[in-house]
Amino acid sequence: MNDEQIRHNNPLNQPRRKLLLGAACVGVAGFAPAIFGKTLSNNTELALSGKLISKIADPVKTLILRNHSDKTMVIDQLSRSAFMFDGAIVDCNVACLNKSIKIPANQEILIQFDRRLQNCLTHKVEEFQRIQPRVTRLNDGTRVVPFSGTLNAGVATLA
Repeated sequence: MNDEQIRHNNPLNQPRRKLLLGAACVGVAGFAPAIFGKTLSNNTELALSGKLISKIADPVKTLILRNHSDKTMVIDQLSRSAFMFDGAIVDCNVACLNKSIKIPANQEILIQFDRRLQNCLTHKVEEFQRIQPRVTRLNDGTRVVPFSGTLNAGVATLA
């Protein structure tokens, strides 16, 4: 079939075409604020990642935090930071109890904290992150737990 035969066999329905084009424009216009709103909110959140290093018998835990942004991060609180694994709960927020954590742009820092201090914190069960599948167990009894997070208004939310 040539182009002439195709056009002849499939005539354009002009009213339907205008309706579909109009719907497409309205759909894009209605969808655009949602896209731009999400983009703007992501610009105010800074990305971070980290690892919790824990020896079961040692109450001192190590937290490694990496700032993936080009701005200095100041963390006043860690949210969703109570990790539940191997029958224990380690709340990384203890690392910011006495002072804020400052991470230079595109840098990694190491913080040690005493897990026993978490007894003064209160938690709801739904706030505990059950992370058993993510835990890497080393031969010497060390547990390594990777995580990611975002920082917004001084609160780092871990995932």
